[in-house]
Amino acid sequence: MGKEDFSVNITNNYMSMFNNMLKPAASQPINMQSFYLPFLMSGNSGLNTMPYLNYNSNSDGLMNFINSFFEKMSKSIAEFEKGTISFIDATKKDENSGTTASPGENPPAGPQEKITNPQALKMLTKEQIEATEKAAKEINCDPNDLVAVMYNESGLKPEIYNKAGSGNVGLIQFGRAAAADLGTTTEEISKMSYTEQLKYVVKYFNLVKKRSKIADSQKLDAGTLYAMIFRPAYANKEVVAAKGEAAYDKYYNYRLDINHDGKITKEDLAYHVNKQKKTLGLTA
Repeated sequence: MGKEDFSVNITNNYMSMFNNMLKPAASQPINMQSFYLPFLMSGNSGLNTMPYLNYNSNSDGLMNFINSFFEKMSKSIAEFEKGTISFIDATKKDENSGTTASPGENPPAGPQEKITNPQALKMLTKEQIEATEKAAKEINCDPNDLVAVMYNESGLKPEIYNKAGSGNVGLIQFGRAAAADLGTTTEEISKMSYTEQLKYVVKYFNLVKKRSKIADSQKLDAGTLYAMIFRPAYANKEVVAAKGEAAYDKYYNYRLDINHDGKITKEDLAYHVNKQKKTLGLTA
């Protein structure tokens, strides 16, 4: 990264950091071109960009510091969706690999067997949390991922119907065909309690695993888990939907495409699961 000028992607959270960092240097002969502005936006969730930062020979020390600071962060920041990652998130390292954490992710790293922050998850009772952990074990997934996916689909409300009018209902928004495959109906599912419905959640995931030829021994990652609900026939593929397909274009599903490349991938879906986990307090 050159000293003469450089571009960096930043979040709104850095504004106060820059204010505090540059106050001591206010009396120095520093020539900075629009230090904060313009912040350029790209779409609803595009990246904020600070295009240029100039310096003169009397301020090399400060500029070297800033250059060094951003050089450590530049590889990861470009991947982050705007406004969702804090300064601490952007610089936090994965303790196991030594690399910057992926978007939406925070330690604890690796699959968990317990819900990591039951105190933060106040919409579930202790019994429901235990039932969820048991269901995740039977599905062979992280229970925190399962909670995030179900919350994203239904707000963890077993009786809720799809607001778009599709007729889907329940924790993972069972459709009529899926309910029939499981030996029940959407009407019956809507009357089940949270713990009763979890049994059908387990049946559903195990059925999709069988049809997708996903081994029972395979631990389901966040992206695959979400794909099994979003588009089960593509659960064993990296690209789950593409532009021009109904699965991409309808119901604003294109918003799942984080990098706007015309494809919804498992990586995109994992991002949304991890973002939901963070919102729910299921990450450190």
